Amino acid sequence: MTSRSIFESRMPNSIDLHKADNLTSGLLDELLVLEGACFPEDPWTAAMFAVNEQEGILLAREAGCLVGYLCHQEILDECHILNVAVHPDWRRRGIGVRLVTHLMQSRPVIRDWFLEVRENNGPAIGLYEKLGFRVIGKRLRYYRNGEHALVMQRRSNDPIE
Repeated sequence: MTSRSIFESRMPNSIDLHKADNLTSGLLDELLVLEGACFPEDPWTAAMFAVNEQEGILLAREAGCLVGYLCHQEILDECHILNVAVHPDWRRRGIGVRLVTHLMQSRPVIRDWFLEVRENNGPAIGLYEKLGFRVIGKRLRYYRNGEHALVMQRRSNDPIE
């Protein structure tokens, strides 16, 4: 059975969200496979995930299969969302929204949320705007391939559309 048929046969209503307690070699392998499927032109490396183990990795699983993740870093009352990925076959089913909202709801002490997003990634920008993020700046040539990033922020008391 191909990976496509495995993902197509699953229903999104049974998604389990949980924090990665430790980065085992098996979990790292899963994250790297998912990362390659989501961002084939500029994937995170094993070292980038290893650094984030200390900060926070939130996993989305369906029937044991990793279908998405979110990496974040907290400093005092601020949280920086570093990476959000949902398998291409599972996109537009609300998993990205669930990952971000789950994180925000589980961290009531966070006052400000930040993230960077590729300026040409309309679907992700739309998702973040729906969750109350707004563009506050731009980072030129932020990504390894020279693409620019929009810097987005959400204050905890900002309304969600």
